[in-house]
Amino acid sequence: MSIADQIKVVEFLEQPLPPQEFTTMLELSKKYQTAIALDESVATLTKLETCYHQGWRGIYVVKPAIAGSPQKLRQLCQEYQLDIVFSSVLETEIGRQGILKLAKELNLTRPLGFSVNQWFKEN
Repeated sequence: MSIADQIKVVEFLEQPLPPQEFTTMLELSKKYQTAIALDESVATLTKLETCYHQGWRGIYVVKPAIAGSPQKLRQLCQEYQLDIVFSSVLETEIGRQGILKLAKELNLTRPLGFSVNQWFKEN
């Protein structure tokens, strides 16, 4: 992470350690300028909320198609003012449209991680 801090071109590192190393990631997020984004640690909304209550105020990479209730996700994002990136898990077109609608409602400021369409043929 010190190299990322020196070159200043890395927006964030996506979950550099496994979920059981949460405390270490929290410490690293305070020690370095380069942001860390939780991913596997926040696979469900319950896990996301747990990380928030344990002090995480960094970036959350959430896969809305598998995280849980879209209504609960909306509520958490609004209530906690989360810095969030929505990411794909190869959801259907209908699922993707729902996620994009939610992203627009939430006024997300970070780009979406949805660069997977090129791998599929249109039906």
